[in-house]
Amino acid sequence: MTAQLTVSSMRAPEQLTTASSIQAPGPGTWELDVTHFARPVSPIAGQNMVRQFPAGMAEASARYGVPLERLAYAQVDGWMYDQPQPIGAPPGARTPPRLIFWLISRLHPEFRRRAHAARRSFMDRLWRADVERWQREIKPAQVRKHMRLASESVVDFSDAQLFDHLERCIQTHADSVRLHGYLSIPAILPIADFIAHVRDWTGIAPHDLLPALATFSPISAGHEPSREALIALLRSDARASGVLQSAEEPGHVVDALRRLPGEGGAVARAYLDSAGFRIVNSYDVLDQYALEAPFLIIEGLRVLVERGAPDVRSRAEACRTEIRDAVSSQHRSEFDALFEEACFVAPLRDERVLFNDPWSAGLTRRALLELGRRLVQLRLMDKAEHATCCGADELRSMLLERKPPGFSPGERWLRYRTATCASAPAFLGPPAAPPPPAEWFPEPLARWHRATLTALAAIFGEPEHHPSATLVQGFGVSPGTYQGVARVVIGPDDFHRIRPGDVLVSPTTSPTYNILLPLLGAVVTDRGGALSHAAIVSREYGIPGIVGCRNATTVIPDGKPVLVDGSAGECRVVA
Repeated sequence: MTAQLTVSSMRAPEQLTTASSIQAPGPGTWELDVTHFARPVSPIAGQNMVRQFPAGMAEASARYGVPLERLAYAQVDGWMYDQPQPIGAPPGARTPPRLIFWLISRLHPEFRRRAHAARRSFMDRLWRADVERWQREIKPAQVRKHMRLASESVVDFSDAQLFDHLERCIQTHADSVRLHGYLSIPAILPIADFIAHVRDWTGIAPHDLLPALATFSPISAGHEPSREALIALLRSDARASGVLQSAEEPGHVVDALRRLPGEGGAVARAYLDSAGFRIVNSYDVLDQYALEAPFLIIEGLRVLVERGAPDVRSRAEACRTEIRDAVSSQHRSEFDALFEEACFVAPLRDERVLFNDPWSAGLTRRALLELGRRLVQLRLMDKAEHATCCGADELRSMLLERKPPGFSPGERWLRYRTATCASAPAFLGPPAAPPPPAEWFPEPLARWHRATLTALAAIFGEPEHHPSATLVQGFGVSPGTYQGVARVVIGPDDFHRIRPGDVLVSPTTSPTYNILLPLLGAVVTDRGGALSHAAIVSREYGIPGIVGCRNATTVIPDGKPVLVDGSAGECRVVA
């Protein structure tokens, strides 16, 4: 038996809450994942997350020799709860006394096997093989798979063909979630290993260290080949430029770009079928993909064509120099080696998301909306979007067997779309136990354990909360100051209100928010830590960013001017 690593033990203390209607899904402490899931999650996305993400992560943990077996997920009343589960113990087990833990961690066969795997992973720099395999084999295969699904015309399918297409989308999403889980280990732990070492040497906090990695994940700022090709076309081709700058509705402009003759149309379609079908603000089919909010795509392209993306190289280089100078000479060579590995895996942090589940979730949503449209015609559903909150078996029964549902899809959809994390218990089960200290483990398991704790804290950890009527505080994750109009974006229904230069104020963000970046002057989120996706995209794009504020969306009034200080981690409402 060994200890349970708990995310909650690395966050600011919160009151343990319980609700009689929501029970723990298993032994031990379960924590509401508000960093990734601000609302209840659809049955389709939730099932794939529960089954596939932990399985993928467990495979990679075993390969790398990481003491954390998996980050388990459970869906409770629609909400996503997580529980870190270590090796050698049943779920929910608590930390034994140090002597017993010492014996187990040296004698247990799985600990011994993982210690051997950990030594090999550091010696061979195993993450490099996984990153190279991702770039050379896996990512191109994922692109082909998703583009094939995007090319299929769902409106032309028979009912049976449409449901077959939906099942292929769901399976692609399941495969993508599993990949997301697997790649979390090589994408995050080498960066966390760098953070842990430099923090020990210098005392510099993670949110002040990570700006040194800016420029090494260009995909986080939207720099992918299909977008760059389209920007080049729009700058060089008068006809394409005329289409982009026309006064037509954004949806009509998108259609006109698709219909450009020859190579121009192919370039436009390549970008629109990739970035356009990604879910914008979550990982769930309940939310819109970018093509459902064409204003974001067209206005973003106009900004990029006119002035391009900010250049953050000089600022990042200055940060790197400052941090390296703070490291004593005896550790400089080790710093350089760790920094090189962190830079090598940095692109994978967001690529493993952008080319996986948000894309397949968007394509699944497209199929669900068409299926829902047909169910509306059959008078089995009130609105097409209500299909997004149904499970595959429920939809099969309605579409292929013409059976009325035994529940109200509209009521379920409304609850899932309007509920906030404030209405769900932060924890289920007993109070969380602290994880064992890294020094209890033998090397090199201790090194991976330290990196794991650092990663969990940097993704989920948030600063202390100090309520104020005009000021919110969090981690300043991307430096600089900016004053602009606050745009509070809770969900996709708010996208149409964003205007160039706005300050995005949101519960959380995903990497797919990079499609909004050209329109934004700064980013402020309720949730997330220094290694969260919101932190990464703001750093890579070079705009001030503050995360982990907890109350930004409730304190900051929509439409009011705010001053964002990404260095101090403060956002203030100004007169």
